[in-house]
Amino acid sequence: NENAKGLEIVSKIENALKIKKIWIESGVAAFKNAQECCPTPFEFVNLIKNAAYVVTDSFHGVAFSCMMNTNFYVVKRNYTSSPEQNTRIQSILEMLHLQSRIIENPADIEFEKIDFIKVNSILEVEREKSSDFLSTALEDTIKHE
Repeated sequence: NENAKGLEIVSKIENALKIKKIWIESGVAAFKNAQECCPTPFEFVNLIKNAAYVVTDSFHGVAFSCMMNTNFYVVKRNYTSSPEQNTRIQSILEMLHLQSRIIENPADIEFEKIDFIKVNSILEVEREKSSDFLSTALEDTIKHE
């Protein structure tokens, strides 16, 4: 969504890394010189997978960046008509020890790469927990039929 600080952050990354920005359509024409797109789900994941950097205000942008090992920064979304929904982003960042990826000031960008070995290790443990939980839940359901 349109966010003045977020736009500054994107511009700083674009200029520092000499990369072009792609703006995923959100109904806001924030960048006049950006390539805008309205991707399919497959294209959305592929854009994240092949990005040099992702700047996002969405949970899915964070989740897919982590799964695709793509460096990213998070800008808090400005919620004008609904309650704040940043808690699930904060939760995943805390779980992965990536709270420093939330940026509110463009001057705070350090271009430090994320340690995806550590992130992938945590994600693997969480996947195992989820798999174990689902297996147990399904076994319990079958036993009680």
